[in-house]
Amino acid sequence: MKKKIIFSVFFLILILLFAYKAIFWVNPLIEDQKMALDGTLNMSISEMEHMEDVNSVLFGFDVLMYLSLLVVTGMLTFYKDISYLRYGGITVMAVVVMLGVLSLFSFDTVFSWFHLVFFPQGNWQFAADSVLITTFPLEFFVEMSKRIFLFAFVLGGASVGISLKKW
Repeated sequence: MKKKIIFSVFFLILILLFAYKAIFWVNPLIEDQKMALDGTLNMSISEMEHMEDVNSVLFGFDVLMYLSLLVVTGMLTFYKDISYLRYGGITVMAVVVMLGVLSLFSFDTVFSWFHLVFFPQGNWQFAADSVLITTFPLEFFVEMSKRIFLFAFVLGGASVGISLKKW
């Protein structure tokens, strides 16, 4: 059972990060948003520092996604047990539903938790008229989160479906 829990945690991480990458690939950033990530948009020093931190977190997400892919693939290959996908898929679906419900009722709270975890130095709050907030309004994050959660849920469901197939 311990192996299935480990698999499920890494599978959850993989699916959420893959969904994030896929959604941003399908829905690319507008030019000002790309410039903000590149550090070429005319922003304040604190906004530029935050974007440097964002890029570091995004790089960490990439590393974590590929590490999770390695662990998930390794475990499926080594243990040859397709039921791992069922547990992983159920975990993904349950966590996405919980995050989705929390976000539905209090997106600001979930958004704040995310920033407190990944930007503990506290440089993520800006005035409503700042360049960064006007470039990335809250609605941007709400819409992208909905898409990421929905796609992750579908991937989790597909994993459960695959695990139930008689090979």
